[in-house]
Amino acid sequence: MIRLCLNKLSELEAFAEEHGLTLEVHACAPSAQHRWYAIFGNSMTKIGAYARAGTAGYGESPEDAIEDYAERIAGRILVINMDESTRREIQCPPY
Repeated sequence: MIRLCLNKLSELEAFAEEHGLTLEVHACAPSAQHRWYAIFGNSMTKIGAYARAGTAGYGESPEDAIEDYAERIAGRILVINMDESTRREIQCPPY
């Protein structure tokens, strides 16, 4: 499990660096179901022809949130800067 998590983290970091993305990890509100969430800043996940806000990874630790996020975006298309002239779409690896 630890090895799998480290592999996903390394792959996610390499993907982020290659595409100039920033992985953000934040504490959730005290009343939330989980303690942490992770997301690439300024990104949405594309479902069909539409971009959907709110795709994030959640967990009891920052590492858990990052691993969950990698699983949620695996193989999907991220839309970066959706409402700006710098909008772009990036295919995520399968992790």
